[in-house]
Order: sequence, then C-alpha cells, then structure tokens
Amino acid sequence: MLLTKKIAEHDAYRDSFRDFAVEHSERSDQVKFAYVYEDTQLPFVKSVTWGRGAVNDTLGSLKVSAL
Repeated sequence: MLLTKKIAEHDAYRDSFRDFAVEHSERSDQVKFAYVYEDTQLPFVKSVTWGRGAVNDTLGSLKVSAL
C-alpha cells in the first residue's frame, strides 16, 4: 500500500507504484496493491504510521506499508 497525497508532486510515485502492481499482479491471487490518499483517509494513515503521515521526514519520500 502506497501512502500518498492528492498533489501533482506525487503523480510520479503513483504511476511507478501502479506500473509495479500491474507487472506483479499475476504472481499471487492474494497479494493486492493499493494507494491511500492521506488527504481523505487521515485517520487510517495515522494509524499505520503511528501518527507520522505519508511522507518520510528524513528522505522526503513516500511510505509504503505491507499489511
């Protein structure tokens, strides 16, 4: 699951994640890929990031979570 925001700067991250998901979707029926918008799902994003949000403060990159 890619944690993202609805901003143009994150389009490239979503495109890359989507391409990866398409390329690897046939490997398993049980593995699913999704991206979650912090803007609209803030309580959920906070719960999986211990309140830190979608962006890595140190690197400035987006976070990916495996659930």
